[in-house]
Amino acid sequence: LRALGQNGRTLSNIARETGLPLSTISETINKLIEYKIVFEKTPFGKVKKENASGIKFFMKDLYLNFYFQILEPLEKVIQQNRNGLLFANACVKSKKGYYLPNFSGKAFELLIMSVLDDISNLSSKFFKKLAIQEAGYTVGTFWIEKKIGIDLIIEHQADRESRIIECKWITDGSTISKSTIDSLLEKKYPIPSHFEYSYYLV
Repeated sequence: LRALGQNGRTLSNIARETGLPLSTISETINKLIEYKIVFEKTPFGKVKKENASGIKFFMKDLYLNFYFQILEPLEKVIQQNRNGLLFANACVKSKKGYYLPNFSGKAFELLIMSVLDDISNLSSKFFKKLAIQEAGYTVGTFWIEKKIGIDLIIEHQADRESRIIECKWITDGSTISKSTIDSLLEKKYPIPSHFEYSYYLV
């Protein structure tokens, strides 16, 4: 689980990181997916491959993700801490509270995915905002080579629409700038034939 990191890894990457045989990695990952601890990100619009441009595996469990990414590296600091705020040097304070750079955004995206997994909650404001009224959608992402280009993509076979979702962690309480919106709209995704698309900023 530690080897997955915040940005996810392919099977071959995990094998190199851990030194374990690829067959062992594959079997273990499949079990962790079955237990809903790990999930795979499928690169929409591309052939599934177990390399840098193929399937990547991420930690799905929010608590384990926080443990391996934040708590474990600070284990000694935690044991020795006697002076109040544990993350005083790691946290950044904003008008809406504290956040951890390079973690909060990824964790927020993971939270959105967990909401999308809960199809029993279709009546929530979140699904209404995305105009999703029924199950039958697939969630994925899109990246070019090693760089992830789009956070989340929902493709619904019933309404034939691709929903392009960008998850942004706003720390200063202000609105997102026009330049940020323009940069998001520039991201290209090969929309399936006979599909329309729409953009959502979460």
